[in-house]
Amino acid sequence: MRQVLAEGQRAGEFREFDTFVMATTIQRSIDGLPFLLRSEPDLDLAAYAEELVELFDRATRATRVNRADAGPEAGAGR
Repeated sequence: MRQVLAEGQRAGEFREFDTFVMATTIQRSIDGLPFLLRSEPDLDLAAYAEELVELFDRATRATRVNRADAGPEAGAGR
């Protein structure tokens, strides 16, 4: 995973970040799913997957989205 992330950085597809931290976070979000399903057996897996994709896309993308252009959810929770 770290190699894939580093190659994406070299190609300009990803921003600069610590590949160890990012790879570990990605892996833990996958590994933790069975434990999450024990406490949330009715979890909407499609929605969960979509949120993870959005999360990691925003965390790794080379160019930042302007908050004003990102819509009303961009500042949610802040």
